[in-house]
Amino acid sequence: MEISKEAMAARKMNHQATIPLHGNKIPMKLTISKIQCGSENIVEITMYDDDANANFATMQMTPNDFAICLMGLARVKGVGTVRDLEHVGKKHENKSITYSILPHSNIENKIRTARTEGEAELKKLGMDKEGWVIDDNFNSQNSFNSNQENGTYTVNATIRRWV
Repeated sequence: MEISKEAMAARKMNHQATIPLHGNKIPMKLTISKIQCGSENIVEITMYDDDANANFATMQMTPNDFAICLMGLARVKGVGTVRDLEHVGKKHENKSITYSILPHSNIENKIRTARTEGEAELKKLGMDKEGWVIDDNFNSQNSFNSNQENGTYTVNATIRRWV
């Protein structure tokens, strides 16, 4: 697939540029998987924009309906989910950021505080105006490190933006 000149130019512009996707060609990937849903088999088709790092469309159907699609029949029924369309056609960037928070008694409060303090750190650095957002997953083993010297936690987070 080729990317149109307009889409390439828009990707090089700042994060405020919007790309009219209608008619533009973007590099995509397609995955077809068989998944087990209880005792039922389901075929799942996922469309992925590699540059945006986004699975933006997923459709599930029965194996029988999938076989009908393979035989060339159109508009076969299934259940679809669309998400992250605001990222499609844009380039995904990420960076690491480190900041400190006070200790908390439970993980939910620690994550909530890490999210809030991460957003405040982005504002302090002016990175929120550049479109950076905190990835509030915090599932890495390295997300929180105890700092015994001053009684805080060091948070290692990922920040993301799409330009």
